[in-house]
Amino acid sequence: MRYAGNGASLVVAEGSVRAGPEDGISSLSASQARLHILAADDLRELQSFDLDLASDPRTLGIMDMQVSPSGDRIAVALSPIDFSIGFGNGASCQAFQGSEARVYDLGTGRELWKAPFENARIGGLGWAPDGSSLAVTLQTGPGEDPVAQAFCPERKVDHNLLILDSASGRVLSGLSTGDVAGPICLGPRHEVFTAPYHFFYTKIADEKAKVWNSQTGAVERTIACPGRDVHDVLALSRDASLLVGYVGKERFDFSWRTMQDLPENLDERFAVWDARSGNLLHVSPSFVPLTRPAGKRPAQKPDLGWLPPALRKLSDRIMRVQSAPGKPQVQVAADGSKVLVSWPWRGSPLLFDLPK
Repeated sequence: MRYAGNGASLVVAEGSVRAGPEDGISSLSASQARLHILAADDLRELQSFDLDLASDPRTLGIMDMQVSPSGDRIAVALSPIDFSIGFGNGASCQAFQGSEARVYDLGTGRELWKAPFENARIGGLGWAPDGSSLAVTLQTGPGEDPVAQAFCPERKVDHNLLILDSASGRVLSGLSTGDVAGPICLGPRHEVFTAPYHFFYTKIADEKAKVWNSQTGAVERTIACPGRDVHDVLALSRDASLLVGYVGKERFDFSWRTMQDLPENLDERFAVWDARSGNLLHVSPSFVPLTRPAGKRPAQKPDLGWLPPALRKLSDRIMRVQSAPGKPQVQVAADGSKVLVSWPWRGSPLLFDLPK
């Protein structure tokens, strides 16, 4: 779900997937996806259109979608559905068998253009503040899984971060981030904010957000959270003054009953930085106690000076969001006063007031 334009409408993605003859999650045969544009005040449907995925021989799903700053277009990232990614178990070879970035007119539902990426899956999308360009990150391999490295075909791209012309999809520039590229935000003065994405919880080591110059391809600065890794999720306020990133901690436990590694979230937190200086401003309390089932939640107490957030009516100030499968989605208010955290499959949305 995304706010569109000034917050007067919402874009909601609806999708389904059908299992293949073997009737298992590893044998998916078809998928469907549809976008609904709803009035934010009463959820009245204003527009609805199908992405026509059923006719594609690949089993594609929406990995990310971002509404343009003016609210007239939406960029959609389509990549092969791979359930193993969401459970932290790496990725299958099929996960990298072609992706597409598409841009649609939100008023008519007409597809304006699409850009295929044959040897990669899309890690994230981000609009330029003026809507003139669209950034795309590409992922080309299943992490550091030795089995996947041995049996998956080698896939390469010249650059894993591309800046596209938003009117045509033409590549304007590209660079290599040196990591598994994930979320991306475009700021003013040719700034590009990125953070790594990891397929394996056990392979995290000193991850930071990077700020690039899209014209020179150079890293201008890094943004870190002491004692924590920055990964998988980034959000930038409209005025590019605040950057929000995911800094949760995870680990693997081995289940002898199922004979497989099971990921566990030790805590889920976001950090807030001054986007211009990189100074760390806030680290949120953990979401984990707040998202456990009713009756199993511990008593909510102040954490690091924060009070537990309460659910409220969402305002029209919620802006851009970058997220990764299986991670919380984070949206930051245009004035930088609030952060909205939500999950595709679990928990209730949480709205945090940022400490002043």
